[in-house]
Amino acid sequence: EAMLTGWDELNLVSGTLRLHLDGRYIGKSLFNAQQESDTLLVPLGADDRIGLQRRPLKQVTDRRPLRSRIDYELGYEITVRNTLPRAVMLRLEDQIPVSQRDEVKVEVVDRSGDASFYENTGSLVWQLSLKPATSELIKVRYTVSAPKEVAVVFE
Repeated sequence: EAMLTGWDELNLVSGTLRLHLDGRYIGKSLFNAQQESDTLLVPLGADDRIGLQRRPLKQVTDRRPLRSRIDYELGYEITVRNTLPRAVMLRLEDQIPVSQRDEVKVEVVDRSGDASFYENTGSLVWQLSLKPATSELIKVRYTVSAPKEVAVVFE
């Protein structure tokens, strides 16, 4: 999303915008000149020069016979790649499950980078600065602990 200030002083008319970024046509958007905000937000869509891949890590299950609970350790890794010839700042958001039952506990074990974690929603947020032609690997591991008689389904 592009944020433009000072647009309200340009006497612009509502209509269709043709969006170009770095000399490339990226699409169309609608512009409403009757907005109340002093900052114009223009959705630019996804940039195919910023790559993102999310892969699950191997699930580990602890089913010790004398315990009344089953512990699952799950996780994933995200690779973010910048193929642009300049550095980029980006906000990466992901989420771990949030239990809807008191007897099922979900806890973050490990998260790489300086992620903010919001327990009530399970959201993880990273503010990343990627240099040109580099990539960053982010790993997240969490545990789910539930009584043996409770069926836990992971999708």
